[in-house]
Amino acid sequence: MVGYPKFINELFVEHTKSKVIYIDETKGDDNIRHRFRIEYKLNFNTDPDTPLVVIMMNPSMANKDMSDITVNKILMYANCNKYSKVIILNSLPMYESASENLNNFKIDIELLEKNKNKIKSCLEANVSSPIVIHTGRPTTRAGAESVAYIYDIVRDGYMTFTFPKKNKKEPRFDITGYVRHLSRSSKLDDLGALIPLNLNDYQITV
Repeated sequence: MVGYPKFINELFVEHTKSKVIYIDETKGDDNIRHRFRIEYKLNFNTDPDTPLVVIMMNPSMANKDMSDITVNKILMYANCNKYSKVIILNSLPMYESASENLNNFKIDIELLEKNKNKIKSCLEANVSSPIVIHTGRPTTRAGAESVAYIYDIVRDGYMTFTFPKKNKKEPRFDITGYVRHLSRSSKLDDLGALIPLNLNDYQITV
């Protein structure tokens, strides 16, 4: 866990944390918290909002008090590029910093379906916003099914993007063909400009 960037802390001074950060989460059958969405309001003087929507694998531990490196990367990029809001969704709603440990979770079908529905609703409400895909390579069948579902939704009618490989104008695909997770890159300033991600020719086998 790390602190938030300076501009977020400045917003906390002007506004309450609950107005700057919105978290949509619940408890599953295992009585463990699961997150569907975390949203950051970066500019309170913009109407309508200009959100940047980012879809990753599973939620970070970022909350209203502390952040993490990956979230800070996204916030810094969005702030520098004048987005008024950042919405972070996840292909799976389970908190786990090490994706290989997702196999240890009990599969809650109802929870996964709820997450899919919330993703779909969010995307439909932000159809004109850039959708940044960085789900990483799924480590579970449920994760692969969820990523395939997301890709099917955004394949047509959405502006999909990815951050490029460092110093290149290529998507961050790994050797398996999935878009790499942002945490695989450690520097805060290495995201580069968004580049289009054409998913029409990209098929996932589940």
